[in-house]
Order: sequence, then C-alpha cells, then structure tokens
Amino acid sequence: LIARLGKEAGVEAFQDPAGNIVMRKPATPGMENRKGVIMQAHMDMVPQKAPDSKHNFETDPIETIIDGDWVRANHTTLGSDDGLGVATIMAVMESKDLQHGPIEGLITADEETGMYGANDLPAGELNGDILLNFDTEVWGEFVIGSAGGIDITATLDYKEVETDKEDAAVKVTLKGLKGGHSGIEINEGRANANKCMVRFVREAISELDARLASWQGGNMRNAIPFQAEVVLTLPKENIEALNDLVADWKDEICDEFEGIETTENIEFFAENVETPKMQVPAEIQDNLVDAIYACHDGVLRMAPSMPEIV
Repeated sequence: LIARLGKEAGVEAFQDPAGNIVMRKPATPGMENRKGVIMQAHMDMVPQKAPDSKHNFETDPIETIIDGDWVRANHTTLGSDDGLGVATIMAVMESKDLQHGPIEGLITADEETGMYGANDLPAGELNGDILLNFDTEVWGEFVIGSAGGIDITATLDYKEVETDKEDAAVKVTLKGLKGGHSGIEINEGRANANKCMVRFVREAISELDARLASWQGGNMRNAIPFQAEVVLTLPKENIEALNDLVADWKDEICDEFEGIETTENIEFFAENVETPKMQVPAEIQDNLVDAIYACHDGVLRMAPSMPEIV
C-alpha cells in the first residue's frame, strides 16, 4: 500500500528484501548538488487494547475518535507511533511546491519487534548524507541519542505435577494500571503488573503454603504490563488469610504508586475458581518466582551529564 501511494505520487518507490519501503524523489531543478536527506519512520505499531475491548488487530481497522484537536483510538493504541512519521514522509513525497535537494524516504518494517527491517537494510541502498528519524512525539525537540536495551526470550521446560485434591484454588487479578510504552514512559516509574504481582505471590507461597498453577501477565516486549493474573492453590483453611493478604497488597501498591498511577482505577482482588488438576512443581515454581522478582524494572541509570535523559 505505501509503495503504491508513493508511485501514485510520482516518485520511485519499492519494497526491499527486508520488507522496508524505499522512496526516492529527485531534487528541485538547480538543487541537485545539495546534500541528500533521508527521512525515516517505521510502519508497524504496538497493538495494545483495553481489557474490555473486543478489537482484533489482525482483522479490524483502528476505530478512531475525534476529540477536539486530537485523534484518539477507541480503547486501543492508535498507531501514531509511527504513523505520524509515515504521514510526514508521504506529505513530502506528494508535495509539488517544496524546494529541496535529493530526498529519500525509508519506512522500515518490524521496528517494534526488534528493528529487523533496519538491521537487514541492504548495504548501499540509501544515498543520502543526512538522516532524519521521525519517531518521536514531542513537538519542537530534536533527539540526538537514545537509551539502549536488551531483549531476552527465556523458556523453562518442566513437567506439571498433580494438585492436592484437598486444596482450593483462587485466581488473583491485578488490573487498572496505566501501562505504557517502555520507550516513552519508562522514566515515569509506572507500576509493572508482573513485578507487583510477584511480591504478593512470594508472600503467599511462604506464609500460606500457596502453590502456583498459572500466571498471565504482559503481552509485548516493549509495553509496560498493566494487568496480571495468577491461579494459586492452597489449603482451604488459608483462603480467608489470602483474601486479607490481597487487600493488604492492594493498599501497599496504591500507597507506593500514589501520584504516578491513577490509584482509584487499580483493582486487586481474588476469586474462587475450580481447582486445576495440575500445578507447577515446587522447585520450578520457586525458581520462576525468584527470576521474575529479580528482573530489573524501569530505568537503570539517568545520564548525569544531561538532565532527564535516560
């Protein structure tokens, strides 16, 4: 679609082997010797939705809402990261009255999942001298550097064990956190649902003989988890104490993130569920919980020479 729009605008446009779209617009007559400019954005987005949204990102278009001067999405991410950059590039490519030197547009693929389009960019494909990256949200600011990051995909193989038939089961849910993009809001100290949940689970295991049956939390490598839920099994006589522990941890989380999260939106509750037939072995459970507890969350260090820079 993007390549077709480029061709319709009268510029050279094609898709390279990495899935990127490249467009070339010749210089205005008399400006051929100016330095070439590459405008770069990415075409993919982070598909996040509110828990009550029925939106299917694979089949449904983004439902937009006009809110005064703003365009918003209906309980989903909008895609302005980096639709704004793509739109800027297309506006320049379609313009008939701009005076400019040689211009190239590079719209990369799979930025959000690991920079695959940029990493696999064929050598020698671009000719420009200056690259402008259109992937920011702050009007009037130029970004001259960026914090790094590491992606880790970890797997743990184990064989489930049978649940004690005398135990009860409880599903504990934490939701209503702001979440956010780890490349934008990571410096705001927002709550990570998995990191909050693991503190509760550790105490439930050590104090109430709870066992882990399942854990669901987070769904994107670059999105701060805003919801998590676990299913725990435990002796029936400890259910009341677990409910009290849930209430205590809700107060703890709300106090800890007062002024950062919208605490009146935070929900942390337990509900009785059917006892599952299988659960995680105790040793694996402890290793898994300890690993989540030990994972760093948030900014490692702010740049001392540049205030407010990660």
